[in-house]
Amino acid sequence: MDAKDQAGSCPLFTVNSLRLDPERWREFVSEEESRVTLSSFFNTQDYSHLFIHQGPEDGLSASLHFPKQVHTKIIRVSKTGRDVLTKENTRTSLMIQEEQGGDAVSSIITVSTRETNSSWAVGVAEEALRSMETQKNEALVMKAHTGGRTFLPQPDIPHDVHLHGNDVHGDTEEWKLSDRKLLHNCDSTIIEWAGLVSDFLQQDSCQSVPDGPKPLPSEEFSFWTSRLRNLVHIQEQLSSSRGQQVALLLQRADSVYWSTLRDVHRDIHTGVKEAEDVTLILRPLQEKLEQVEQMEYQQLGANMAAVMEAVRLVWTGSEFYRRPCRMVVLLQKICNLLVHLSRKFLRGQEVMRGLMSGPGPVLDDVRLVIWTLQSFKEAYIQCRTLLENQNQEGDTHTWDFPSHLVFFHLDNFLTRLHSIQEVLCVSLQLHQLDQVVLSGVDGRMWTDVVQGVYEDFLCHVTALSDCDYDPTDPDDQSFELHLDQFVVQVTDLESRLVSVLSRAFEDCCDSSSAAQLVKMFRFLLDRPLIQNQVRPHLIRLVETVLVELDQTERLLSSQKDRAGTFSRFSPTAAARLCWTQHLQHRAEDAVNSYRTVKDLLVDSGESVQVQQRFLQIVDLLQDFRDQVRSDWSRQLDSVCEFILDQPLIQHEQQGMLGVHCRHQVSQSP
Repeated sequence: MDAKDQAGSCPLFTVNSLRLDPERWREFVSEEESRVTLSSFFNTQDYSHLFIHQGPEDGLSASLHFPKQVHTKIIRVSKTGRDVLTKENTRTSLMIQEEQGGDAVSSIITVSTRETNSSWAVGVAEEALRSMETQKNEALVMKAHTGGRTFLPQPDIPHDVHLHGNDVHGDTEEWKLSDRKLLHNCDSTIIEWAGLVSDFLQQDSCQSVPDGPKPLPSEEFSFWTSRLRNLVHIQEQLSSSRGQQVALLLQRADSVYWSTLRDVHRDIHTGVKEAEDVTLILRPLQEKLEQVEQMEYQQLGANMAAVMEAVRLVWTGSEFYRRPCRMVVLLQKICNLLVHLSRKFLRGQEVMRGLMSGPGPVLDDVRLVIWTLQSFKEAYIQCRTLLENQNQEGDTHTWDFPSHLVFFHLDNFLTRLHSIQEVLCVSLQLHQLDQVVLSGVDGRMWTDVVQGVYEDFLCHVTALSDCDYDPTDPDDQSFELHLDQFVVQVTDLESRLVSVLSRAFEDCCDSSSAAQLVKMFRFLLDRPLIQNQVRPHLIRLVETVLVELDQTERLLSSQKDRAGTFSRFSPTAAARLCWTQHLQHRAEDAVNSYRTVKDLLVDSGESVQVQQRFLQIVDLLQDFRDQVRSDWSRQLDSVCEFILDQPLIQHEQQGMLGVHCRHQVSQSP
């Protein structure tokens, strides 16, 4: 059949209502999309409504559903039944009306009054009312859903049904004959209510997916606030006059769904009680976390214990929240907040740019973040221990859930931070190569090699710092790929430095020169590869120290009794004491050379041996000094007596006066 015959008076009504040129309608029906929409409405039983409105370019648009975001006039074409439209039934089966776009609820007409439907054909008003009520319920459900609430659709009860005493009856005979149908509508409504309420009550904040988005604690607080508001909204609907009417109808009819409705009331009441309790108990934690978000990051570490104390009070203060799944999710969200604040503090890409501008300050920031997050984990352990102690006294329940569920994302972030810290530490260490200058016969050559290593390092660091990703995002694997490449490059640089250090150690002739080399490259000797390769040279340095201590001891033993060993221009006792002092300085220099590598050879057995040899030499020197002082003091009285017996001034043979003086007087130490 031609669409023109099926449309009936629809084209004329549309053109007049929207004040259009008839040509616009012809253009509209000639479009392929419009023909498909009109055919679906007129030639099938699947759709009961057709909506026509003006498009943004003054053209016509048609839709089988109420158009959204349209605030102009809308032409609604409705079928009074489900039949396919023909030329014969178009006049009686179509109903056309104007509506205002925007809120679909406000566009539903009222056909339930006698004044409105008295002139309508039999059954048309009832069918139209049923259709409008269905649309109204659908619109209200959608509107409530978009607002975060649950709307309970109302049953199809005639508006002229009233309650009188304990009997349920209507004002008309038709009502008495349709009571079974009315009860069926109420039963269907209760089934739908129970489903909606059950679906809503099954929603829980602990349904977060570990690998999904990282929700924050604010979402937890918003969830319970919204849940309480929606439960109160549902409770108000159940307690409304319409809800009480449905309940009374089911009760008087002794419906099997009367118990279902009572269960719905009970579940909503329990849900409201739970939501009120949880909302109240979460408020102190919410206030504390809001304070944390406003703090300087440097202050966070000192407040982690207070945050965990607030979490513990939530666990002990609410029987409804004392569930492992809810506590795990709450702690996960707090971890997500700390990760969010940490990434905000580190400023993402600025971390890698700090490799060139100066890794020191950035490294300090990364270490601060690591310390702060570790402080939170320590506060968690302390809180868990406290709950275990209280549980032994029978006061509360412990946290039996695995800790790795709580810190899954936080540990991933910490792992990434440790990788970033390693990169910054390496950069900070290798930047010091610019100041290295080696001495000796081949010093200039080895210095040039070190400078070549430094220049290659700068190229690698520049490439890493120019990357345009956020290294603090543990979900972004780009950093890991560049990190692996950087590690390979640094390993190559370290191998080249090991070659330089090995040759330089071989050129050292004594422990002091080797110790100076260790001090010069001390910033690199903590690197595992370099330390392992240089370790034999460090052990050889310790062996050299032991040899030098042995030489010092042998020198003391062999020379202490020889008079020619001491200075001929100083008294014997003073010269001996000065000589022992030189020997002690020599031993101390050897031990100081050992101390430069002591922390690098903590597992070496030479440490005790060096200390013992040094103390042994010190004791020998002290014994020798005591003997020198003792010998000198024993001769002091006789020498002084001899000198005092001599004249102070005497006349010499040359005719000159002389002062009597003996060298023994100057032999004091």
